[in-house]
Amino acid sequence: MYRTLVAILILSTAQLSIASVDPALEDPDSNDVAIWVGHKQDEALVGHWKLNEFSGRIASDASRKANDGCLVNGPFWKADMDGNRCLCLGGMDDYVDCGNNSVLNLTGDLTVTAWICPEGYGRIGNSCLLSKGEAPEGFGFYLVGDHNRLAFRAGTRETLSDTEVLRMGKWQHIAVTFDDANDVVAFYVDGQPVGTASNMTDPTDANDAPLLIGNTVSLDSGFKGMLRDVRLYSRSLAADEIALMFPTRYVSELKSITFQFPAEDGNGNPLTYALQAGQVLPAGASFTDGRFFWRPRYGQAGSYDLTFELAAQPELTQSVRIVVEKLSLEHWYGAWLHSLNAESAPEK
Repeated sequence: MYRTLVAILILSTAQLSIASVDPALEDPDSNDVAIWVGHKQDEALVGHWKLNEFSGRIASDASRKANDGCLVNGPFWKADMDGNRCLCLGGMDDYVDCGNNSVLNLTGDLTVTAWICPEGYGRIGNSCLLSKGEAPEGFGFYLVGDHNRLAFRAGTRETLSDTEVLRMGKWQHIAVTFDDANDVVAFYVDGQPVGTASNMTDPTDANDAPLLIGNTVSLDSGFKGMLRDVRLYSRSLAADEIALMFPTRYVSELKSITFQFPAEDGNGNPLTYALQAGQVLPAGASFTDGRFFWRPRYGQAGSYDLTFELAAQPELTQSVRIVVEKLSLEHWYGAWLHSLNAESAPEK
């Protein structure tokens, strides 16, 4: 029997929010899994730059807070090895200027998330993913070359993640949260915690400084590599919310995986979904009428990151990582040899 994974999802600006599991949809004699997911808007999303435009100098803000960014000093659009669109920065003086709208001037709770594929750590060993002002003002989220870790700056105070949490040349989802009430900074990579620390210093007022993606105002900490789906929230997301932003599904080669988006919302209005612009389905996969289906062939083992969006509201997106496990042919080969030996054995 093929192992089939069935997930029923609803898109969210924030994250997946699992409401319940319907036992009537689970067959005890199979490995099928049915997951029902709730819909949740998040008004705390103050900036969402998908970075999938692929042309022009504008990085649109999908949060509807009107914080469109402008490409400065030569960052360029690119398709990665899988054909997915992203923004490429060179680690020097290039960046995206997202302006200084007051909603970006966060001085308390906040969360920053992004998909990154780093290729180095800039000129001084640090790469800035996102910054608002420079010390002693504002805040910043960095990649640190010393022990491949993440860093968050609030005012003049810098907090570090665990060591060896980043990988060069690989796509990974990173996040940082700052909980003002408890003075705690938490870091995440691919939905998993990678360090927490106390930080008694709040981000300070930096209203006049622009929010920059990929650099600091002094242009000495340029991000080097590829970026997509950068988000800024004016609240501290909980650990389970971060984890649900990054659902991972597993399937073996030559077995099937499928998930289905609901056909209508809670009010009975029809819903239409699409793979996010600039993304490419894996070879052999299909996405029709809200249903994803794929039976990976032998040789397709690896990790595949897909993002889907609601056609009428493209700011509502959901990413899913599919990990295809390599099929071992050892037991097949042994069974084949055994059958050959049985056929060639002389009759008694």
